[in-house]
Amino acid sequence: MKIEIKKVKGNIIDMIERGEITATAHGCNCFHTMGSGIAKTFNQYTNGQLLEADKNTVYGDINKLGDISHIDFNNVTFFNIYSQFVYGGQTKGTSDDLVYVHWESVYRALYKIIFNLPHNGNNVLALPYIGCGLAGGKEKDLINVLDKIANSSRIFGLDMNLTILLVEFQT
Repeated sequence: MKIEIKKVKGNIIDMIERGEITATAHGCNCFHTMGSGIAKTFNQYTNGQLLEADKNTVYGDINKLGDISHIDFNNVTFFNIYSQFVYGGQTKGTSDDLVYVHWESVYRALYKIIFNLPHNGNNVLALPYIGCGLAGGKEKDLINVLDKIANSSRIFGLDMNLTILLVEFQT
């Protein structure tokens, strides 16, 4: 198995429409909330199906951290990555400067995603900067997680190639 990471600028929805990717994912909390950011965009695009997949998990369960749920829509697999327990401002009712993303959970979830992709041929996973927006994380920490995944790819033992596109949003 070979994993390649590429930084690109673009719009993940446009990439889906052009047939350029096989999967995408976004970070979410454990409380069935997709009211802003890329989560809202993905959920609207999938006609609410992404939130429905989330609602098939236990509401408010901290044990979801590092887990995934997913749907298939328009020939692309959409993954919910349970990367944070609460969302920014939830505890105070306003936005704040806290970091909500749990990086080990992002790593564990990405590992699970790899095993949920087709195990033959080439896969392209488009990721927004998970944890670096509303969750308050830093890009360098996300890059460290992706490097850890890429560097451990030899242990997966899967017959596939994976390109991870780290997508900086651009209209």
